[in-house]
Amino acid sequence: MGLGGNTITSWDHMKVFLSKYQEYCKTRDMQDEIFTIIQDDDETLEDYLERFLYILQRSKLKLDPSTIRTLFLRGLTNNARNNLYLLEQGDISQ
Repeated sequence: MGLGGNTITSWDHMKVFLSKYQEYCKTRDMQDEIFTIIQDDDETLEDYLERFLYILQRSKLKLDPSTIRTLFLRGLTNNARNNLYLLEQGDISQ
């Protein structure tokens, strides 16, 4: 799917096109970002949490707490997840 030929023929046409669709694309990209976030190998748990919350806030998604928790836990490194399991005695879903 794409624009047909000669659809945008001037800078004014381009400005109108961008003003109409750019925010939609940004929002989708930010939503995709929260669903694919993973902790970097050299990133501390605190830094990952801070980045996760920032992206979640930017995405403007209305997610229930269990979904947010699942997205956060899914992105953890194995080492961070294991440490949390030890701290919570095996149940970090709470």
